[in-house]
Amino acid sequence: MRNILQLVSLQLHPLWMIAALCLPASLRADDKVTPDEQSPPTLIAPGTPTEVVPMPPRIVPYYPMPLPSLSALLAYGDMALRATDPPTLEECLTAAQQQLQEKTTAAAPLTESVRKAEAELAPAQSALIAAQKEASAFQANVDALAAEVQQITGSRTASDAERGQVATSLAQLQEAQPLVAEALRHLTEAVGKAADDAALTEAHRLVTEKLKAMDTRVTELQAKSDELTAAISAADIKLKDAGARLDAARKELATAAERVTALEAQAQQLAAVVDAARKTAQPAEAEVAQAQREVERWQNEIAFRDQMAALQSELDAARKLAAERQAELQKADEQLAAAQTTANAAKSQLDQAAQSVEAVIEKVRTARNQK
Repeated sequence: MRNILQLVSLQLHPLWMIAALCLPASLRADDKVTPDEQSPPTLIAPGTPTEVVPMPPRIVPYYPMPLPSLSALLAYGDMALRATDPPTLEECLTAAQQQLQEKTTAAAPLTESVRKAEAELAPAQSALIAAQKEASAFQANVDALAAEVQQITGSRTASDAERGQVATSLAQLQEAQPLVAEALRHLTEAVGKAADDAALTEAHRLVTEKLKAMDTRVTELQAKSDELTAAISAADIKLKDAGARLDAARKELATAAERVTALEAQAQQLAAVVDAARKTAQPAEAEVAQAQREVERWQNEIAFRDQMAALQSELDAARKLAAERQAELQKADEQLAAAQTTANAAKSQLDQAAQSVEAVIEKVRTARNQK
């Protein structure tokens, strides 16, 4: 306390006073010396046990500490002044807006990188979707042509099998037909020799009809074989055409599949670039969002303060009006009390007058009675 009073008496600058009070006075050269060793100890001299001989005080050298720089003292003083003078809400809002502007400016290149990467990714994804749709259309065409080839192949196989059956039946008939004709010739000779033989005549009729039926059947089978052969030839032509179209469609599908694969690789590469750009920009965007929240916070604080100020003004006005009404009420109460006092006095005078009237009436009545 004495040191503080001495510094005040010297009328030094407050910053120098703070520096002088914050700095230690000195340092001892021997840092192993304890505080008890600073006071001089006493020793008992030999031969005189009762005599106390004081030891000479040990001289401890002191080294003064260097003073800090003026800039440090000014910074300390500025910090102390700021601690006693907190910033206003408008200053906090201005600082938050400035920080938001700085964060937004710092994050702008990263955000632009994300935008450019997304802009490059969008057409690649659109091209990939279009290529996938085209490949799907080619795949549907290939499936339809494959089904057509399969149908034509099945129809041709059935026609070929039926033609084989017809050829077998035709060959059998063609082999049996000469034998039946030979039998009919023999029956014709027999009927010529025995015309009255009914059995031979009936047999001749039946064999004749059988040979005609065989001729008709051979004609039908030959026509059916020709029809099946024509159908197989037409199926072969259709199968060749459908096969050619199927091969062309498969080539188109292969080309489309290669394009889809290339576009998928490109899209994946661009998506990786976008993801990397987003991860790089994420901390900066988070800082921008935090700065935006700070701006909104101080804006809300100012709005709340203004609202409270407006409400306080309304409250003050209401209180002032209430005080005025209270004063008017008190004045009216005072006037009412005065009027009441006047009324009471008038009533008292009226009562006295009434009593005087009654007394006079009583005197009149008494006087009449005496007469």
